[in-house]
Amino acid sequence: MEKTGLSVIKLDSYESFRQHADGMLPELENRNKFETDLISDPGLHTVRGFCYVCRQKVLFSFDYLYSYEIKGVVTPNWRERLICPVCFLNSRMRSSIHLFEYLLNPEKENSIIYISEQVSPLYSWLFRNYANVTGSEFFGEYFPSGTSRHGIRNEDITSLSFSDDTFDYILSFDIFEHIPNVQKAFGECFRVLKPEGSLFFTVPFERNSGKNITLAVRNADNKVEHLAPPEFHANPVDPEKGSLVFHKFGWEMLNQFKESGFQHINAYLFWSKEFCYLGNEQIVFIAQKSG
Repeated sequence: MEKTGLSVIKLDSYESFRQHADGMLPELENRNKFETDLISDPGLHTVRGFCYVCRQKVLFSFDYLYSYEIKGVVTPNWRERLICPVCFLNSRMRSSIHLFEYLLNPEKENSIIYISEQVSPLYSWLFRNYANVTGSEFFGEYFPSGTSRHGIRNEDITSLSFSDDTFDYILSFDIFEHIPNVQKAFGECFRVLKPEGSLFFTVPFERNSGKNITLAVRNADNKVEHLAPPEFHANPVDPEKGSLVFHKFGWEMLNQFKESGFQHINAYLFWSKEFCYLGNEQIVFIAQKSG
């Protein structure tokens, strides 16, 4: 599907991704050249574009925090470090809002939304702009779901405190990879969604893999066993320790959602020069519960 300045591709399987990837090679070369030209000047740290959230043209700023090499070239982390000077949201957050509203058309006053974060700029924006938003963090298994700690709600996404059929939308961004029993988390999301409700989410995704990759498991004694070198992501409620990564997902994940009861699960690959959603095509997922 195409929208002015925004390319969005809907896919439902590894096979459909392979067909898409094969046909995208010339376009990807053009995009890579545009992005490489942006960093050819070492003194340039801004990109002109349109912020969907602020509804205005801005100079997005970038730096080389969390950068990586592509063919020997140090490349900015476009997803995390391309920041609007007005709303201060990075590309991941701006695009999440954009795609959520574009693909699902939620109602500002009536939609009931749960987002599995609460101490983030993204939650703050949603709370200001939607009438019925509940957020939470996870403080650990010793804190019951539904309780508060320092004014922040605690929820274990594998054992949510909410009643069945509560929410129109659940939003989860880079959370599921930290859940040992991720199938249980998918099932809980299905349970608390209303019929025809949608789970809108992102995860670290190996798009060229048909299978998930397991980095760690919990054994029968509830102890962590590492199957690969430990990998941690930032955790706003535990910045020193961070959060251990248990999974990197491949296309196998779509079948896991269907096993949890979701009728439809699709990936949406997107890129935009106008809105500055750069880097390799970013990706969001939508799992829908039938009516």
